[in-house]
Amino acid sequence: MLIAAAWVVSVGIFFLLQAMPARWRRPMIIAFTFLGGCFYSFEFFLPADPRWNPLTEYKTGFGNAWVVIGSFAMPLGVLNLSLVHAKNIRRRKSGWYNSVVYFVAMAAMVTFAFWQQYAQKSKWGVGGFELLFLYAFVPLNATLFSVLAFYIVSAAYRAFRISTAEAALMTAAASVVMLGQVPLGMWLTHRISLESPAAALRVEQVSHWILSVINMSAVRGILFGAMVGALAMALRVWLSLERGAYFDQRV
Repeated sequence: MLIAAAWVVSVGIFFLLQAMPARWRRPMIIAFTFLGGCFYSFEFFLPADPRWNPLTEYKTGFGNAWVVIGSFAMPLGVLNLSLVHAKNIRRRKSGWYNSVVYFVAMAAMVTFAFWQQYAQKSKWGVGGFELLFLYAFVPLNATLFSVLAFYIVSAAYRAFRISTAEAALMTAAASVVMLGQVPLGMWLTHRISLESPAAALRVEQVSHWILSVINMSAVRGILFGAMVGALAMALRVWLSLERGAYFDQRV
C-alpha cells in the first residue's frame, strides 16, 4: 500500500513541478530534500527504544517508497538514450547502424523478458530470454573485459618501470604478491617447512602479509578519506548547498 502511495505521490509531484512557476520549484526541491534527510537522521540518532523512536517502524516502508521514486530515473534514462539514438539514425551520423542495433536489442530483450515473466509455460519465451542474456549478453560482457585486460597490462608496464625508488619498491611488492598467488611462486619456497621458524619467509606467507597488513592499512586510509568526502557531499546535498548539479541552471 505504501509503495502504491509513493508511486501516486511521485506522479503528482512531477506534474505539480511542471505546472508551478519556475521560481517555486527550487524551494520545493529544497524542502523535500531536507525533510527526507531529517527523517533518516532523526531515526538514526534517536534511541532504539520504540518509546523514544517511533520512526523506526516506518523506515522499511519509506525505504521502499524511495526505491519507487528513484526508479523513475530509469525510464527517463531509457527515453533520453532512445532520443539520442533516434537522432543518430535520422541524421545518418557516423555509426548510425549501431543505433539500429540498440533499438532491435532493446525491443528483443523487453519482449522476451515480459514473455518469460507472464507466459512462463511457453518454452519460446524462456528460451529466447536465455539465448539473449546468457548466450549473447554475458559473452559480450566477458569479451569487453578481456579487451580491457590489454589496457591494464599496458598501464601496469608503464607503472612498473623502475625509474625511482618508489617504483622499485612497488615492483618488488607486486612481484611477491603475484608469485604468492600462482603454483610456480609457491614452488620456489616449498622446501621451507610450515612448522619451521622460517615459515614466514615462504612466498605465499609474505604475499599474504603484504596484502593483509601493508595493503590493508593503505586501503583503510583511502576509504576513510573517501567516506569523509562522501559525508561532506551528503551534508551539502541535504542542506542544498551543492550548486554543481541542481541549481546552476534554471529548474
